[in-house]
Amino acid sequence: MIFGQYAVLRYDTQPVRNADRSIIGAAYAQVFAGAYSPALFFSLYGGEEMEVDKANPHLGHKPVGVRVGGEVRMGGGWSAFGGVAYEYRKYNGPDPLFLVEREDNQAGANLGLSYLWRAGATLRLQALYINNDSNIVLNEYDRTEISIATRLNF
Repeated sequence: MIFGQYAVLRYDTQPVRNADRSIIGAAYAQVFAGAYSPALFFSLYGGEEMEVDKANPHLGHKPVGVRVGGEVRMGGGWSAFGGVAYEYRKYNGPDPLFLVEREDNQAGANLGLSYLWRAGATLRLQALYINNDSNIVLNEYDRTEISIATRLNF
C-alpha cells in the first residue's frame, strides 16, 4: 500500500515555527492464520516539513523513517502488540546559535496490551520509549510514556 499525509502545522504563540508537512510512504501488513492470529506490519516513509517563514530554514527538515511491528491475540479479548521505529531528520539550514545544520537520529519502541471489553470498545495499555540523538546536544532527549486509552468504534 502507498500512503500520503499532508499537515498544516500552525502555532498560535510561536508563529515562526509554522510549517507545512508532506509525507509519502509504502506499507505492508500481513495477518497469519493460526491460534494467535499474528499480524505483522512494515512501513518506510520520507518527506519534508517546510517552514512557512523562509527567514528560518533551520526549523524545517526532511524526515526519512521506518517502522516495524506486530500483534498477537492471546484469547479472551486480550492482545499483545509492539513495534520499533527509526527516523532520520536533516534540517534545512544552519542553526543560528550553533552555526551547524542539525541532524537527528530518533529511535523508539513500544509494547502494550489491548482488551476488547465489548464489541467496538477496546482498552489499551502502552509503554513507549523514544531516544533522540542529535549533533546539537541541546536537542538530545530520552522520553518514556505510559498511557491508558479507550477506543470506541461506531
